[in-house]
Amino acid sequence: MDSKKNRIGNISNLLSDKLHTENMDRWLDFRTLGSPSGFSTVDFWEWYASYSIDSSVRGALAEFLVMKALGIEQRRSHWGKCDLVSGSFSFEIKSSAKITCKHPESGAISENKRIVFDIADRHHHITGDSWSEKERCSDMYIFCFLCDLPVTNTDNWEFYPVLTSDINASFGHAKTVSLSRIRELSDPVSFQDLGTTVNKISGGVLMSSTETQEEKERQEQVQELQRLLACYQVASRDDKNVVWAALNKYMPYVN
Repeated sequence: MDSKKNRIGNISNLLSDKLHTENMDRWLDFRTLGSPSGFSTVDFWEWYASYSIDSSVRGALAEFLVMKALGIEQRRSHWGKCDLVSGSFSFEIKSSAKITCKHPESGAISENKRIVFDIADRHHHITGDSWSEKERCSDMYIFCFLCDLPVTNTDNWEFYPVLTSDINASFGHAKTVSLSRIRELSDPVSFQDLGTTVNKISGGVLMSSTETQEEKERQEQVQELQRLLACYQVASRDDKNVVWAALNKYMPYVN
């Protein structure tokens, strides 16, 4: 009985944490003893992500720009097997920059002499403690090269979309690839032309705005069903009977 209670508590906590995590994208005040602490989530984002030349922040920025260029709307996936998805087609986003500033307090900017991108095979998390074999999981890589500052000027970015099958054929299990080798497979593409180019290379995988909205609604329904299933799995027999009694009420309206 105790183990079941612990299991119920753990699942409830996970569901509760998930709901709170989903709300972190709103403008929220941090609170101490029920009162505002004097800073908000926006202050955290500004502190964490304002130094956009840093490789970790630049990578997230590159994902964001590609998402906007392709007309995709989704949350950033930290544990997913790919960075972006349009329907059943997946994208891996990699970034590099012509310039770097490893010590922002000094303000010294230097030029990277060799531009490389990470293309290593990776494990990806499946569920629980399970991980996949090492592989390149996406259907297409989009390499993002920051040529100049500021990073908010999309004209300072070059994009190189390459099918993963072409990367496998050209580079095998290599862990990195230089910009010069990428340019052998793809011409640079501007921000405004990226969506059209990706659609041409991939055979039209990008969804329209209507399809994107429909996919978003479908994902929301899937998440709701997953929550309901998780709650149902830990419910008592009496509570399950109540659930089925309520559902049976609507069965005549289901085709």
